[in-house]
Amino acid sequence: MAKKYLVIGDLRGGRNGADAPLSLPDTQAVECLNVDFYDSTLGRKRNGAAEYVDTFAAGATTPTGLISSLFYGTYSYGSVAFCVDNAATPILNYTTAGTSWTKINLGDTIASAPYAVQTATFNNRVYFAFDSSVNRLHFWALESTLDDNTLYRVGLPAPTAAPTAANAGGGDQYGTTRYYKVAWITKPGTTIENRGELSASVEYDPATTAGPVRVTQPAVPSGENITHWEVYGSTDNVNFVLLSTVAIGTTTYDDAANPAAYTGTSAPTVGINTVPVSWKHIASDGNRLLGAGNWEGGNQSRVWFTPVYGALDVGDAERVPLNNYIDVGAYDGDAVTGLVGSFMGNTVVFKSRQIWRLVPTGDGDAPYKAVCLTKAIGCVATKSIVVGEDENGSPALYFMSHRGPYRIGTGGLEYVGRDIEDITALLNQSATVVSHAVWHPARHQMWFWLALNSDTYPTVRVVLDTHLCRRSTGGVRGGWVKQTGVSCTAVCSMMYGSTLKSGNYRNATNPYVGSSVTNNLILRCDEAAVWADNGTAYQSYIKTKPYALGGLGFNCAVGQSHLSAKAASGATITQTLDRDYGAETRTSTCSLTATGLETRVQRQFEGSDLAGAGVVQMQLGDASASSQSWTLDALMVPYTGHEER
Repeated sequence: MAKKYLVIGDLRGGRNGADAPLSLPDTQAVECLNVDFYDSTLGRKRNGAAEYVDTFAAGATTPTGLISSLFYGTYSYGSVAFCVDNAATPILNYTTAGTSWTKINLGDTIASAPYAVQTATFNNRVYFAFDSSVNRLHFWALESTLDDNTLYRVGLPAPTAAPTAANAGGGDQYGTTRYYKVAWITKPGTTIENRGELSASVEYDPATTAGPVRVTQPAVPSGENITHWEVYGSTDNVNFVLLSTVAIGTTTYDDAANPAAYTGTSAPTVGINTVPVSWKHIASDGNRLLGAGNWEGGNQSRVWFTPVYGALDVGDAERVPLNNYIDVGAYDGDAVTGLVGSFMGNTVVFKSRQIWRLVPTGDGDAPYKAVCLTKAIGCVATKSIVVGEDENGSPALYFMSHRGPYRIGTGGLEYVGRDIEDITALLNQSATVVSHAVWHPARHQMWFWLALNSDTYPTVRVVLDTHLCRRSTGGVRGGWVKQTGVSCTAVCSMMYGSTLKSGNYRNATNPYVGSSVTNNLILRCDEAAVWADNGTAYQSYIKTKPYALGGLGFNCAVGQSHLSAKAASGATITQTLDRDYGAETRTSTCSLTATGLETRVQRQFEGSDLAGAGVVQMQLGDASASSQSWTLDALMVPYTGHEER
């Protein structure tokens, strides 16, 4: 028979381990391992990762456990990077532009689950949600009035006891029964920044000839940013007015006023200054903070929200009035697993098998309406929820469900994981960290780390090139690769600039990961001119689908194939021909080293003949773990058809 030629010039459809191999389209392969298609049609070896060296200063700031959370906060003038380890007493560090890592005084320790720490940036402060030793939300601020080495509790508590009242002596007093309450406030200058709820009241009925009434503050709680206390008076134990603001170091206030003439600012409405508790999830919609779940138990389907910033200009981001919440499927037994403050105009709330939208209503008393998007799919890994782009560059919200990756975007709710179902079928939904993800804008890629089988932390990374996706009747298909190696065994991940100390998250050039194997190790991924993970080489290759070149049911013979690739000094590509699904393999190599000034080379795999094949597959790449680099363009395989099998 006449010789024919198979040209494989485009495998950017990525891997497909879910469908029958013979059914794969010509643009897909059965495996694409440790490669990507960013600037290659046939695959290029992925960039490696390097240790982020000199990360921590010597001494007490150095974490001793695994880096379990990486995140950043944004400011009007830049950004700040943070990390948390999983030592018995977790350490929280931060770094800003041009500085070393600095330990933050937690005050209230991270009681458990350092891998679950979440943050939201709002009004130049970073708010932290974690399992705290005290049932409160916390914040960190880089501002002159606060110690930026300290993590503060959000809001101020109500006094645990009423004040006391007694005769101060030294003069006449009005013999009128009166009542007193007090409140803690933060007032570093002339402006009140924060106020807690009022205390219980104390009644005092002085003698007609008694002196002024001395009001004594109750015990001042520790660990709170309290600078002053306010004294409120009333004649009916209902309507209270502000009598005085007293520095916290002064423990008493003498009331010599006639209660019948009490004047002043009315006391705040009861419940308006309630403090946020230890939320499990936190987000911001740009106007307020939102939190969901509670590490202390109860109301795991509830979403709380602060007032719109500027509503009172007193602790607006640090208080949750009693009615400021909305329940999503309150009694269905499914807890909130993730929260996105603002996506396409809505807040998105995830449960393990549900997705809800909080739609703005314009009503100040009920600002959100809960609308259920689905009760079939939810999110099983909070830190896998990432905003990226779809194939058209439109915004898309990606997340990991119990079935695999989905997205929400202009096309609604879409499944994107069919091609990697052979991997996601092994997802360990009981892992300590099931999955985490980043959006790599420079590569237009979604990176998902996955815990499989009995993994405690993720050990495999799957990467979706969103520009290579295509919509089909089975959902969104194409563009996936699988990656393994040291940088894929990671507890956490974060997208940031080329240096964590750059102070500029907007230049998001590299994913960073916290190793799940080595304590206190942060790796910077997608390193230019690096093809190993922290010095450890990995194998990269593509394996094509099976080709029945002679026709199904007929044998064929293949001749010596030709490879077109980018010139790479010292790089050797190994081709393995696979006959009939492993019945026979034959290996040959070619060099990508240029002989002159050429930037692309065409090489022949000598001795790569194979006969008597019903189907044949080609594997191209590294023969074993190697630190070489390569970029492949196309493969030409000559063949002839033979007899019926």
